[in-house]
Amino acid sequence: MSEGLTAQLAIKVVGIWFPISAFVAIGFEHIPANMFMIPLGLLAGADVTVLEMLYKNFLPTTLGNAIAGSLIVAGGYSYAFGRLGNNNASPLPMSRISREDLEDYKPKGGYDPEVQM
Repeated sequence: MSEGLTAQLAIKVVGIWFPISAFVAIGFEHIPANMFMIPLGLLAGADVTVLEMLYKNFLPTTLGNAIAGSLIVAGGYSYAFGRLGNNNASPLPMSRISREDLEDYKPKGGYDPEVQM
């Protein structure tokens, strides 16, 4: 049984090795990829200290990924559902809240947002 687990682990390691290596070789700066490749370089004898790794790579990469990721995700959502995309009514048969839907909305019994409790 342990032989099977060892083979599965080796397959998983080899399976993750090439995609991460390709990601880094292309030149993308992504903190999980850097957390894989830089310590690997340290183990192989690269002339880098752990402190240099942290403040010259991990810190700027993390900040850049957080800022750019926030802008891209927020921009995508704003384009799809907010002001950047003008929030037009959906051509799909399913309903989606849009400006037109909110203007025409009248509560049917029960909850009335104008009534204060």
